[in-house]
Amino acid sequence: MSTDAAACTALAERTKAPIRYFELVQFTTTGHDVSCFLGVGKHALYLIRRNLGGLYPSEQGGVIYFAYIKSMVEDQENGTDLLLFLSDTGSKFWNSNQLWFTAEHRHSLAQRIQVAWATDHVYRFGLVGHLRLVKHPLRETRDHKKHTVDLAVKPFRGCSEVQYHSYKFFVPESYENQEHHGLFFDKSRNISLQFQVHESVKLTDLEASNHGHIRWIALEYKQAITAMMSRVVVTKNSSYQKKMNLSNDICEWTGWEVALRSEKIAKAAVLLRRSFLPPLADSAQDFIISVECPKYLIDDGKVKEQQLLHE
Repeated sequence: MSTDAAACTALAERTKAPIRYFELVQFTTTGHDVSCFLGVGKHALYLIRRNLGGLYPSEQGGVIYFAYIKSMVEDQENGTDLLLFLSDTGSKFWNSNQLWFTAEHRHSLAQRIQVAWATDHVYRFGLVGHLRLVKHPLRETRDHKKHTVDLAVKPFRGCSEVQYHSYKFFVPESYENQEHHGLFFDKSRNISLQFQVHESVKLTDLEASNHGHIRWIALEYKQAITAMMSRVVVTKNSSYQKKMNLSNDICEWTGWEVALRSEKIAKAAVLLRRSFLPPLADSAQDFIISVECPKYLIDDGKVKEQQLLHE
């Protein structure tokens, strides 16, 4: 879900028309089942390929004019399914009068469509109109086992989902949220976990400031956290390979991991950079995930140093 001006402007390069709002959706109808962006314009909806390669399924077919939309139905049994009913003219291309959308922010999307539809109706007829939006159980209408795609990946067993700065993390259930600065604490093991999400930066600015690779951020991070420590031993300082892509992210990821011990604490951190952020692919964003515990836990064998890196 976004109304970001820069993102909408970038998508407008593909739609050849202004975009006011867009949402990542799973689009389903007869012969079609695809993940794409749904853009809300002044006079139509636009199905934009997820790789921003153009409209889906074609430049003409990817435009759904508001004049062809008769009504909308939200599934009252879940918060993601939205059904659009088309007029006879609009249904000719799709060979169906029903278009299904699965969206994380379904109601906001439906409200945006309603407002844009009403504005378009006034533009075309000079009269105030209202697009009917109702809630109704749709499970009997649609075979969910076949068509519904859950856009959100469920947490791993023994983990809970935590949202921080618009990103979702899977955190072991033993950690309690400290409700500030992305900090979590496991009382039973005396281990703290922290997430840091930095603001996105233009790639050109990173290069100009000699931060073109995440390892230079890791070097400064290591220097900053050890400045007030004594008897520091760095046990790991190497590149890190991100292993999963559960959200089908098209960005480039690079990583670096650092592990160290001081007189009082043991700490491990993974630094990640997400580069070529959509839709302009001209910026990057850094993340730091760190785990820390008192050094005596390592000395007593209660916590293994390698365990901190795998936490």
